[in-house]
Amino acid sequence: MKRGKALCRILAVLLICALVAGFAPVAETISAPAQETAAGAEPAETVTDVLPSGADGDPDAAKDPGETKDPGETPDPSEPTNPDETPTVPTIVSAKDTNEAEWAKSRTVTIQTAGPVDKVQYHAQGDEEWKDAAGENGVYTFELKESSNEVVTYEVRALNTKDKQESETVEVQVGKIDATAPEVEVTSEPGKINTKYTVKISDSQSGLDVDSIEVWAFYEKDGNKTLTDSILTADLDAKFKHKKEKYKENSPDGKEKFEFSFTMSNSKPEGWSVYPLYVGVKACDKAKNEESYSTNSDPDMYAGSFSATFSPSISYFVKKNEVGYRVGEDCKLTLTGVGDEVTVYVGENDSGVVCENDGNAPKGTVVISLKDILKQDGEHHIAVKYGNNKRAQALPTVYYVSGAPAVGSVDFYNDSAIKNFIHTITGGLMFAKNNKLKIEPQKSEVAGENTVGAAYYWRPEAEKENQPGNPTLVDNGNGGIVLNDTLWTQADGMIIPCPKDDNFSGYLHVVVWNEVGTCTQYVYKAETGKELKLTNCGVFNGANNGVAVFVTTPDGEDEKPYTSQRDVLDESGKQTREDNWVQQVDFDVQWDENTLKTAAWKALNLGDNYRIRPNDQGGETAPVISVKAKTEKVAEGASADGQKSFSLGANPEDQVSYSGKVEFSVEVKFTVDKKEQVSDGTNANGEPQYKDEWKPQEKNESHTFPVTVEKVYVQNYLKEPTVTAVSETKTADGETSEATRTNKEIEQCWFNGNDNVLKSLVITESGESKAPYTLHYSLQAPDNGLEMGELKAKNGALTVFDETNKWQWKIVKDDKKGDQPVYVNQDGEYVLIVWAEDDAGNISAFNPLGYTIKYDVSAPDVSAVFSLTSKDSPFYAEQRTIDIEVSDKLFEGSKNVTFEEGKPVSGNGVYTLTGTMKNTNQSGVSNVSIETTIQYTNGNPPMFDGAWTYTGAGEGKQTLPSWSGTYKYGSVDGNIRDGDDYTLCITATDEAGNVTKTNTDGTYTKNGKEPTGVGSSSNCYTVVTKGTDKTDFTIDQTNPKVSVRFDNNSVVNGKYFPAGRTATITVVEHNFDRKRVELTATGSSGSTDWVDDGDTHTATVSFLNDADCKFAIRVKDKAGNICENDAVDYGDSAAPGEFVIDTTAPTLALTGVNGPFADACTPGFEGQDANMSTEYELHLMRSVRENAADDATALCSRELVNISTTDIRAVFQNIPDMLDNAEYYSDGIYKLSVTIRDMADNTTTQEATFAVNRHGSFYIYGEALANLVTKQFAQNDFVDAQTGAWTIMEYNASPVQPDSVQLQIYRDNALVTSVTPEIKGGMDDATGLYRYVYELDRNMFAQDGLYKVQVRSTDEAGNLSENIDEVDGNGNVTTPEKYQCTLSFVIDNVDPEFKQITGLEKKRYREDSHEINFAVADTYGLARVSVLSGETVVAEYLCAAEIDALGGETKLAANQKPMPNELTLESVPGDVMLQGGKSAQTITFVAVDKAGNTYTTGSADQKPLSFHQKVTISTNGFVLYIHNTWAVVLTVVALAAIAFGVWYGVSKKKKREGAAS
Repeated sequence: MKRGKALCRILAVLLICALVAGFAPVAETISAPAQETAAGAEPAETVTDVLPSGADGDPDAAKDPGETKDPGETPDPSEPTNPDETPTVPTIVSAKDTNEAEWAKSRTVTIQTAGPVDKVQYHAQGDEEWKDAAGENGVYTFELKESSNEVVTYEVRALNTKDKQESETVEVQVGKIDATAPEVEVTSEPGKINTKYTVKISDSQSGLDVDSIEVWAFYEKDGNKTLTDSILTADLDAKFKHKKEKYKENSPDGKEKFEFSFTMSNSKPEGWSVYPLYVGVKACDKAKNEESYSTNSDPDMYAGSFSATFSPSISYFVKKNEVGYRVGEDCKLTLTGVGDEVTVYVGENDSGVVCENDGNAPKGTVVISLKDILKQDGEHHIAVKYGNNKRAQALPTVYYVSGAPAVGSVDFYNDSAIKNFIHTITGGLMFAKNNKLKIEPQKSEVAGENTVGAAYYWRPEAEKENQPGNPTLVDNGNGGIVLNDTLWTQADGMIIPCPKDDNFSGYLHVVVWNEVGTCTQYVYKAETGKELKLTNCGVFNGANNGVAVFVTTPDGEDEKPYTSQRDVLDESGKQTREDNWVQQVDFDVQWDENTLKTAAWKALNLGDNYRIRPNDQGGETAPVISVKAKTEKVAEGASADGQKSFSLGANPEDQVSYSGKVEFSVEVKFTVDKKEQVSDGTNANGEPQYKDEWKPQEKNESHTFPVTVEKVYVQNYLKEPTVTAVSETKTADGETSEATRTNKEIEQCWFNGNDNVLKSLVITESGESKAPYTLHYSLQAPDNGLEMGELKAKNGALTVFDETNKWQWKIVKDDKKGDQPVYVNQDGEYVLIVWAEDDAGNISAFNPLGYTIKYDVSAPDVSAVFSLTSKDSPFYAEQRTIDIEVSDKLFEGSKNVTFEEGKPVSGNGVYTLTGTMKNTNQSGVSNVSIETTIQYTNGNPPMFDGAWTYTGAGEGKQTLPSWSGTYKYGSVDGNIRDGDDYTLCITATDEAGNVTKTNTDGTYTKNGKEPTGVGSSSNCYTVVTKGTDKTDFTIDQTNPKVSVRFDNNSVVNGKYFPAGRTATITVVEHNFDRKRVELTATGSSGSTDWVDDGDTHTATVSFLNDADCKFAIRVKDKAGNICENDAVDYGDSAAPGEFVIDTTAPTLALTGVNGPFADACTPGFEGQDANMSTEYELHLMRSVRENAADDATALCSRELVNISTTDIRAVFQNIPDMLDNAEYYSDGIYKLSVTIRDMADNTTTQEATFAVNRHGSFYIYGEALANLVTKQFAQNDFVDAQTGAWTIMEYNASPVQPDSVQLQIYRDNALVTSVTPEIKGGMDDATGLYRYVYELDRNMFAQDGLYKVQVRSTDEAGNLSENIDEVDGNGNVTTPEKYQCTLSFVIDNVDPEFKQITGLEKKRYREDSHEINFAVADTYGLARVSVLSGETVVAEYLCAAEIDALGGETKLAANQKPMPNELTLESVPGDVMLQGGKSAQTITFVAVDKAGNTYTTGSADQKPLSFHQKVTISTNGFVLYIHNTWAVVLTVVALAAIAFGVWYGVSKKKKREGAAS
C-alpha cells in the first residue's frame, strides 16, 4: 500500500512537470544536421521565461480587472422624458374658476396653455367681442367683477398671432358674482322711558351670512364703552341667537330681510352725568361683502363690537334679572371681533391669561376651551380685554361642572328570557314591538359623571349616514334640565319602548347628560361589539317550537329583511310593485335547542314508558338536530350551534327564476330508553315479582317540523333580449323568400333595396323571465349625430322598424297629443342598444356599443361624360375620354381600393373588356364595386386613367361622396390605341348591395327598376358637343407607320457604298390610301408597285448603278394622320436620305523602290479614283532576323503629299544613313507596303522589297537562334524545344571572301572555340544583295554559361564586318536592344541556393510577431524570392524584369518589394515579420532564377537547412502547450500512469480485504 501511494506521488510530480514543460516557453537550440539523433528526436528544450499572471498567459489580464459602472448612477432629470409631449399648435391645457365657492365678490379665471401661444382671449358664450386675458409664459388670467346671479359659461381660446394659429375653443363655467354689500338700516321709536331700536338687514343677491351679523349697544363713558346691565345683555344675546336660528330655518338662502328689535334707554344717567347709548351693526353676505352701521361719535376709540358665545351651554337665572350659563368641560367660549389676541380674567384678583387665535378659527376670532381656564367646579365670573380697551368687559356668569356621564348598559326590561334569547340568536333581526329596554347609567362618585337625564332616538336604516347630534337641553326653571328637541325622546324612568312600526329596521341611539347638560351618546350594540341594526321584518316562526327563519336579501354589504309583499329596496318606503322580486334571498334557520327539544318530545307523544337517554353528567343526551331545504335550488350554507344558513340565487352560475313557497324540514332525533318489566326474583310467597327497568333502544325516535316561508320571488339573471329582423331576399333568378336573423346575425349583412329588403325589426324578451320586465332600446340614426332616442315597453315587444313607418327613433312629449313617436328613414349605420330590466333589479347583458344595423335602400347615382375632340365623326383623330362618376351617400374613402381589368375577350366579332373597381372595407370585404363593360369590333381597348378617385361630400361642388374614374380612348402617355365601334355599360354596387345598371345608350335601372317621378332622368350619358348623340365611335389617332429598310448598309465615310442597294418600304396603316404617298428616289434604277396585306402595304426601290442618290417618303392616311419623312423608321439603314454608290477600286503605283541603294533612297506612290479618300496606309519594315522584322515606318518622313477628290501622290524623304542620333547604321532589308482607298472604302495595295547597303555586311539570325537570343535565359528543356538549324545570315553588296569568315564562341567571357564555317549562298534576287548562311553546331552550347557568338568577315572590297556591340568600361553592352547585333544568351540549369535562414531556431515563440531573415544567391540572376506562411505570401522580392511585367513599381502589392541585387539577396531586418496566431505555421522559402530554376525549402530533393519549418508564435500559454508534442505526450503518459496506480492500489486493497474475510 505504501508503495502504491509513493507511486501515485511520483506520477503526480511527473504530471506537474509535464504541464509546466508544456506551458513554459522553450529555447530550442538547433545543432548541425550531423549532430541530430538517428531516431529523429527533437533537440532539448530549455525554459527561458515564465508565464505572466494573467489568464491564459495574457499579460494584460493580470493588470486590467475591467471597469464597473456605478449602480447608483441616475439619469439627468433635466432631460425630457418624452420630447413629443410639447404641442406644435396653440393648446388650452386647462381653464378654471379659481374660487370654488358658490358666491364671490369677484372671480378670477386661470388658463394654462401649451405650445406656441402669445395671446389668450375670452368672452361670454353668445358675445361676439373677444377680450384679451393677462399673462404670459403659459399662464393667463382674467378677472370678472360684474354681479351675476347665475353661473355663466365663458369661452377661451389661445392664439399664435405670428403663424396665424388658433386653438380649439374651451368652455369654462364661472360661478355667481355678488359685488354689492348688504343693506343695513337702523330705526328708533322713542317711548316714554325707553327707545325701541329696529335693525333691518337685507341682501337680494347672494343672501345674508346670518352668522356674520353682529349687533351691539353700549353707553359711552370717559371715552370707553360700558355694557348695560348684565341681565339685559344676556337676555338680548339669547334673543339675538334665537332670532338668527329661526332666520336660518325660515330663509336658508338668506334672501329674506333680517329684522331684530330691542328696547333700551337712549342714555344712562350716573350722578350728574348722562352717558349716551350707541348702537352698531355689521353684516356680510355670502360673497363676503361687508356693510356696517354705527352711531358712535368716534368708533375708532373702541376696539369694536364683539360677541361671546358659550357652546354647548344652558342658560339659567343666576339671580333675578341676571342670566348665566351652565357649562361643562366640553364647552368652548368663542369670542368674535376681538382680534387674534385677548386677555381673559376669572374672578376679581386674576392676573389674566392671554389667549390667541390658534390658526383654526377665522381671523379676528379666539376660541377658548373652558376646562383650560376654569380649574374648579362652581360659579365663575369671566371678563375679557382686547384691542385698545383699557379695562376688561364682563361676560355672563357661568356655572361649571367637569366630567361627563356614561351609559353602563342597555338591556331588555324585566330581563325576559325569551326576549333575550331571540334577540341574541337573531343579532337584532327580530325585535317585537311590545318589548321595552332599560338604560343603566354608569355610576360614579364624581358629580359631573352622574346622569340626571336620558333620551333615545330610533334611527331608521335609510338615515344610516345621518348621525344625530346631541339634543337641545334647556333649563326647567326649577334648577333642573329638560329636553327641548323634536328628534330625541326623553326616557321616562330610563325606560325605552320599542318602535310601534311593524316594519321597523334601524338603530337605537341613547344619550345621557349631567347637571350642566354635558352629553354622552351611545349606539346600541348588545353583545356584538358594533352598532347593531334592529328589525322586526322578515321573521318566520315555527309553531311554538323554538324555530325561526330569518329571511333577508343582500343590500350592499348589509342584509335587509325580506317580505314578499314589501319592496324594501324602495328608499321612499312606498310599495312600487305587487311582488317583491329580488336577486337573492338568504335564509337563516335558527333554533333554541331546549325549546325545540321540548316541542319535538311532546310531539312524539311516546308516553311515560319512554325517556331521553341520560348522559354521563346526569342530564339528558342532546338530540341530533338537522335542517334541510326541500325546495329545489335552495343551497346550503354554513352551520353553527343553533343555526344553519341557506340561500336562493346566491350563485350566479346557478340561474334561478322562482316564485312560491320555500320549505324547510327541522328533524329532531332522540336517543331513547324504554321502560320494561324485568324479573326481580320472588316475593315472600314465592311468587315471581317484577320491576321496571330502562332499556336502551337501538332505534332513535325523531320528529320533523315543517317550516315554510310562504312566498318568495327570486330571479338572479336576465338574458339579453332577442332582436329579430325579417327581410325579403332575392336570388339571382329573381325568386324571393323571407330571411329571419337575430341579434349578432343582424350585424352580418346590409339591408338594402335590392336583394335583402328589411320588412320588420322587433325586440322581444328572451322568454325565460318569470319576473316582470321592461324592454329598452336606444337608437342612433345615421344623420342625427350622437343623439340617441330611447324607447321602452313593459312586458311586451318593441317594434324598432316596420315597412310602413320605417325606423322609430324616439318619443316626443306633446302636451296636447301625448307621446308622439318620431320616425326616420336614413341610409347608413344605425346603432341599436337593447337591454331589459326586471323587477328584481337584474339588467340583461348587453353590448354597450350596441348592434350596428347597416341599412341602405338607395342605389348609387351614375353618370358618364363623353368628350369630343374631332369633327370627322365617327372617326376621331385625337384622344377621347369618358369621365365616369358614381355617387352614393355611404361611399367612404379607403386605401384598400383595387381595380382589376381583364383582357379583352373575343366573340362573334366583338371584343369585350371588363374592368372592376372594388373598395374593400376594414373587415376585408369588397361590397362596393363599379364594373365597366366596354365592347369594340377592332383595335385596342381603352386605357383606364390612373386610379379611381374618391371625393367626399362637401368637397368642391360635390354633394354626395363619389368615386370617379376616366377611360381614355386613343393615345395614353404617348401610346396610340386605335379601335372601332366602342360602347360602354356600367354596373355600380354600393356597400349595401344596391345596384345601378346602365345600357349602351345611357338608359339605366336602380335595383332593377326604371327611374320614375318628377325630376328623374332616363339617360345618364352626356356628350360635350351638342347635336352628336352617338355613343359608339371609332378612334383612328395613329399616324401611318412607315419603315424603310436598305439591304446594303455597309456605309463608308457617312454616305459611300461600294455596292448597290435596294430599299424596301413598309407602311402599316388601317386606313391606307396609296394615292397619298409622296416618294422621292433620285438615282434609282427601278421600283415595284404596292402590295397590300391587311393593314400592311409594301413596295421596293433599287439603286444598283454608280451614282449620287436621294430618297424620301411622306404618307397620309384617310383620317388625315401624316407620317412625315422625319418620322419614317429607317431602322439600321445607313445614309437613307443621300448616299453614293461607288463600286470601282482606285489605281496605285509605287515609286523609288528599285534597289539596292548604296546612296539615297526616297520611296513614294501615286493613285487615282473618282471618289478618292485622303486616307492611306504605309508600312516600312527592316529585317534583322529570319521571319522577324522591326517596324521602320518612322523613317518615312513625308517630303511631298498631294491629294484631290480624284488623285493622290506622295514622295518620302531619303532613308537616313545613321539611326538614333547618328550612332547606328540603317543598312538592312526593307519592305514597303502602301494601301490607298476611295470614299467607298474600295482599296488597292502594292508592296516592294529593297535593300539599303551603305556600310558593308549586316546579319540576320535564323528562327531557332533568334528565339534563344530573345529569351536570354534558358534551360536545356527550352533549348531542346528549338527545332531546326542554328543559322546566321550575312548580307553584303559585295561578295564575301570565303576564307575571311570566322565564328568565335565565348562562355562566361572566355573564348571557347573559333571556327570557319561552311559558306552557303550567293546573290539574293529579292534584295539585290549577296546573302550567306552560316550554321552553328548546338552541341557547342551544352554546358551552362553566358554565351556570346561573334561573326567576322571581309568582302571583296576589303571592308571588315563584325557583329560586335558597344560596351562601357565595365563590359556592359550600351547598344539599344533593337540595334544589338551581338549574339548572346544564357544556358542555366542550376537552382538558386539559400545561404542562410535565421530566426527559426525554436519551434515556439511567446511573441505577438516574430522577425526572420535569410540570404539567397544565383549565378546568373534571381527573378523572384518569396516567403510563405502556409499558403499566404508574407514577403516577395522581384527583379526589374518581373516588375516591368506587372506594370512598374506602382503596381506592387504591400508585401512585394524590388530586388536590390539580382544575383544575391539578403533580407533587411524587419522586412519579414511573422504574425502570431492560435495554430502552428508552416514557413516556406521559394527562390526562382531568371531561367526558371526554382528552389523551395522543405522539398524532398532539397538540401535541409538548419531551421524549424513549422513554428508556433503566440502569447497564449495554452496555445504553446498544445503545440508542444512532448509535453502533451508526457501529460497523457502521466495521466495514464496515475490511473494505473489508482487501479493497482484499489485492486490490492480488494485482494487484502478478500484474504482477510
